[in-house]
Amino acid sequence: MGKIFKRRIMALFLFLFLFSIAFSYTIDVYAFFQTKENKIVSEQGIMWGLGVDAQWHDFTFNAEILETNYVIGDIKLKWPQKVKLFEDTYYPFGESVLTYSIPEFELSVGLQSLNEGLGSEYPLFISSNNTPYPSLKTIFRPFDWLSFQQDLLFLRTGYINPLNNENTQVVKSVYYRKTTFHPFDFLNVGFQEAVLFMGRDLDLYYLFSPFPYINSQDIRNTKNAPWYSPENDNCMVGGFVEFNFPGNSPFKRGFAEVLVDDWSWSNDEAGVRKVAWNTGLDVSLGRDFLAFEFAGASRYTFQRTGQYPYQYVRYDEYPELPLEYNMIGYKYGENNAALSVKYTRTFETATLGLHGEYLVFGHRDPFSPLPPDWKEHDHFRWLDDPVLQKETTVGIHGSWNVTDNITSSGVLGTTFVQNEDLVKDQNSTYPRLEFTAEYRFSITEDVVEKMKNGEFFETDFF
Repeated sequence: MGKIFKRRIMALFLFLFLFSIAFSYTIDVYAFFQTKENKIVSEQGIMWGLGVDAQWHDFTFNAEILETNYVIGDIKLKWPQKVKLFEDTYYPFGESVLTYSIPEFELSVGLQSLNEGLGSEYPLFISSNNTPYPSLKTIFRPFDWLSFQQDLLFLRTGYINPLNNENTQVVKSVYYRKTTFHPFDFLNVGFQEAVLFMGRDLDLYYLFSPFPYINSQDIRNTKNAPWYSPENDNCMVGGFVEFNFPGNSPFKRGFAEVLVDDWSWSNDEAGVRKVAWNTGLDVSLGRDFLAFEFAGASRYTFQRTGQYPYQYVRYDEYPELPLEYNMIGYKYGENNAALSVKYTRTFETATLGLHGEYLVFGHRDPFSPLPPDWKEHDHFRWLDDPVLQKETTVGIHGSWNVTDNITSSGVLGTTFVQNEDLVKDQNSTYPRLEFTAEYRFSITEDVVEKMKNGEFFETDFF
């Protein structure tokens, strides 16, 4: 059995090596182990996986196979087949992405977890809160001072039961666009927009029209027009400004970003009440790095407006999921404010740091339609609940390059919750523990030579 296993391993590596030689590929294969417990993964769980990174000229490819027993909130997932390595585990989708990149153009397609926002902690429009999804991302840079980006997210595939033609699963997609102006070395200014729609994977008007998404929708909603179409999608618009300070300044980057949900030029009541924002500042002092972010959202932002289930969540039929896992964009949803401070010290082969977050929020319910009297209140409602839930998270984080092939990272912290579930004086404490170890092996000419000479197992794997 051992000889057969060795032969199979050698055959696999021989294929990768010959492939890398024939096509001038750079190939890394890696394995990792992770354990985690936090407010989303409510029970201590593990995840392990295998992956490959490959590069050929202007193309790169990454793919992963994962197995885990993570509990998502209170939901324990059950794998439908008996074939698995461990009990009580399941196989989620890992990333599988092919990218082509040159200075003027970039294309990535596959199963991706995209982040679209200036902040690392609180991206507004699209955030990698959950598992990868089929998507396509393009960036076009016709000039040094101008770039265009478009992301197509296919969050849910439609399914019609072939036995009775019943539509059992409705298609759900999100399109995102960004235009960035770079007039000076230190300044970026941009416009962003997103549209959530259902019932179709592709919408060619949104895809091809130079008009903003909301204008494309309004044009198709023109009454008595022969091109009238009954779309009623959820459109968001926003903008940002980003400053990159000179190299001799301790301030490295500052930014501000805003999102207006459910915007419509044809209805002055829509959108003006539903706003999210994020601001941040990065400071570098030699080996010390500080990152500040302050984000929030007004009441009703990302919430379902009427009968259409256009709340800005990925899984609209699962309100029991943790909101931080389910959101397509800003992870804390509506009616909140969040402040993050992160300090990191860099050493020769390691990093070590402290982090803290303060989060306060009121009532959040993106799944219910807006209340009938919502327009009778002030245009901007924010944290006006009689009781607010407050969360303070503190912890330490670090990473260590054990060898050239082995790396590890971890987070240890605690979240203190006041007025949990908006019940006054109901307090709780949640631990946060994350640890990841990864082994990465690169295919090199030296390894190939040892294979040719029958000395593969004499390779220094560590």
